[in-house]
Amino acid sequence: MATYASLTADQQATVQSWLNLQRAWASAQAKANDLGAAVDTAYNAQITPLGLGSAEAIPNTSGLDGAQAMVFSDAVTIESHIQSLQSTTNDTAHRGLWVKACGAANL
Repeated sequence: MATYASLTADQQATVQSWLNLQRAWASAQAKANDLGAAVDTAYNAQITPLGLGSAEAIPNTSGLDGAQAMVFSDAVTIESHIQSLQSTTNDTAHRGLWVKACGAANL
């Protein structure tokens, strides 16, 4: 098994490039999890009590290029994606490793 020190300079640069991409992903995922937690809180506290029907059309007011109107069931499906990520990656173990990868200030 190779060691990092035994790699050529080009191989080390390749490893560093990959690791830098991974560090950027860890930072972005931690930030996405923070946003996801806020989205989930809003959904549970403010949206669920409204009792919207699954086929209710919701117009796009986001200002995001190419974003479209959605029916409520589409939004609930996305909410389930957020909740799944929250339950599988937004914990102390994951965040601790991501701090090691990119520093606490970058989460």
